Amino acid sequence: MALAAQTVLNRRLPLLAVALLAGCVSAPPPRPAPAPLPPVAPAPPPALPPAQPLPRPQPPAPAVVRPGPPPSAPAVAAPAPSAAQRSAQPTATGSLVALADRQAAAGDYASAAAQLERALRIRPQDPLLWQKLAWLRLRNGQFEQAATLAARSDSLAGNNADVRARNRRIMEMARARQRPSE
Repeated sequence: MALAAQTVLNRRLPLLAVALLAGCVSAPPPRPAPAPLPPVAPAPPPALPPAQPLPRPQPPAPAVVRPGPPPSAPAVAAPAPSAAQRSAQPTATGSLVALADRQAAAGDYASAAAQLERALRIRPQDPLLWQKLAWLRLRNGQFEQAATLAARSDSLAGNNADVRARNRRIMEMARARQRPSE
């Protein structure tokens, strides 16, 4: 057995020596450091527009003092506005009627009629809106439609004698202009 052990040792001994000597070999020399790159100048900042003078400071607006409780006071229900106050406040239909009046004064009857039709979609039971549209149709030469619109206004006017009288006048004028001249 000693012979077999020695044979195995003889075969493995050179391998063991090579492995041990390989561990003693020095490491390869270090690589040389790369050459330093030339310094790069930073890009110049973009050109700024010429300096503009600052606007002059405006004096502060005077404080508006409104009568009534301060904003921190608890809310109190306001009384319902009177009819005169409601008519003084601009509404959607009031704004449309005012625009229609301006357009009609400028002679743009088609645009004025369109504004009144928009107002009528908001308030279809308003006899004054129907009456204004009837006047526009009469001015524009659409006599049959003017008479029809005035009749509609008349049906909504109730006991308002002024509105009813103006509607009758529109209907009479429309009928007179519809008839052919003899």
